[in-house]
Amino acid sequence: MMRYIIPALNFLALLDVASSQQTATTTRYWDCSGGACGCAFKSSNSDSDPVYCHSNAMFKAPDGNAFGAKYYGTAAVSPVLFNPSDKSKEWLGSGCGRCWKVTAAANVGEDTTTTTVVLKGTNLCPAGPNPEWCGGNKAHFDISAPGFDQLAYSASNTCPEREQEEAATFFVCDEWPANDCNCGQFIDPVLKAGCENFKSLNWDNPIVTYTEVQCPVELERQNCWEENGNGYPPFGTIPEFCASNLGSSNPSPTSTTPPNPPPVSPPNSPPVSTPNPPPVS
Repeated sequence: MMRYIIPALNFLALLDVASSQQTATTTRYWDCSGGACGCAFKSSNSDSDPVYCHSNAMFKAPDGNAFGAKYYGTAAVSPVLFNPSDKSKEWLGSGCGRCWKVTAAANVGEDTTTTTVVLKGTNLCPAGPNPEWCGGNKAHFDISAPGFDQLAYSASNTCPEREQEEAATFFVCDEWPANDCNCGQFIDPVLKAGCENFKSLNWDNPIVTYTEVQCPVELERQNCWEENGNGYPPFGTIPEFCASNLGSSNPSPTSTTPPNPPPVSPPNSPPVSTPNPPPVS
């Protein structure tokens, strides 16, 4: 039965939720903080220091996928995408777990290759500190890219405290593309691949076109707040599809719209992303 469910999901993926393509701005980040959708694991016995799931990093999409996507990944999204009915919401918005097909042309060096990716909403880009990117009704994707956070502009970077083994590596592409960077410095293969995959796009905060789509199963199965029973997994455990999105398991697909969980409060004020600034000409 399973092999018949997956093609059905791929067919649904072709049915765009939005009536037409729209445009959005982009940046990139990776601050190690747990994010506003609870897609994280615990770095201690406390709920106050969750770590962003490594599976949020960009990974190779299956060959022949319905979207024509090269990679699947995740992003912190602006309030109009995170929770359009109430843009002041900062925790478990309706955009958590939704997916968008995103297309842009490379803009680094002489590369102008057009590439499509599918991004899942796993965090919030707050309007308050980022009005030029995420305020009002602006659509914005702050793409999850390990190694590309810029400490000078990141409001929630906790990598030195929560990911000590890789602490220095999370800033390896801080000055890219002005200076080249080596993603091979990452120890964790999932983070290394995520860094390399994003870098290969040659996307330096391009304008993109996007359309909401049915999430592919490879993104649906990721462990976030609801999948973990409205909480973080116990300290010392990292669910398979939080550690990596490249596992061999093939669970039944779930709804693209997050279920309505019982009222919950964030463990603390949820960490949110702050986009990196646009390139300076």
